[in-house]
Amino acid sequence: MNIGKSVKRILYKNSSLQIEFFSFLPKTLLSYDTHYLINYNPVVYIKYINNSLMKDKKTTVGENAYKMSPKNQGRIVKFFKTVLDWFSDPDLKDLFLINDNNELIFNADYNHLHAIISKTKYDAGLLKAMPNIVMFEDERCEGVYLYINQFTNSVNMTKEEIESIYFILSNFSFTSEISSMINILDYVEKNNLIITDMNEWTRITSPLNTYTYSNFSKSNTTSNPFSVNNNDNSIPVYNKTTKSPFDK
Repeated sequence: MNIGKSVKRILYKNSSLQIEFFSFLPKTLLSYDTHYLINYNPVVYIKYINNSLMKDKKTTVGENAYKMSPKNQGRIVKFFKTVLDWFSDPDLKDLFLINDNNELIFNADYNHLHAIISKTKYDAGLLKAMPNIVMFEDERCEGVYLYINQFTNSVNMTKEEIESIYFILSNFSFTSEISSMINILDYVEKNNLIITDMNEWTRITSPLNTYTYSNFSKSNTTSNPFSVNNNDNSIPVYNKTTKSPFDK
């Protein structure tokens, strides 16, 4: 088993979704005494979280998370930008309506409107978003249903949450993150600030914007449960007459 030290930082979190940076610490090979080869393979996981799933030892990260790397970051940012644009597109001004009871409702004419990132040669997972009404603090809000890899991994998100995620991912830099990570680890090790007691860590830190430093074993991810296969880099946005991959 290949075990190495790794770092993780939570970039965003709500009750059902967590976006986290993860990387094994860099390793270097001196090749022919002339140049260095560096390997660290950083990723960002867009992860569906559920307390019952976390207790299921058969559940793996691959089943419940979509992996963002430098190779597909552009596609993922474009996906969230497409979703965010639904709420300001003049052609979709009737996407949400007010009914006779003065309640915000979703216009069913747009039942098949969605954005999707399908399985490709390099991406095993799937992201899909569909506009709908979501509840926030007992209020009906404009939002989306976000699906991660499978239909049961559903996250209800307001348009403001989508906007936050788009801002975070569009401004995220793997290079800057790695540089910050190395500087922080160097600082905490030199100043003896590494905490090994989880209760103490929980007491003094916020659940957001924190680094964790531990040992992880590499595990294999599962394949995408969908049969959808899209080998190009397009992100199709389907209109109300086009069937969804989730439709029977």
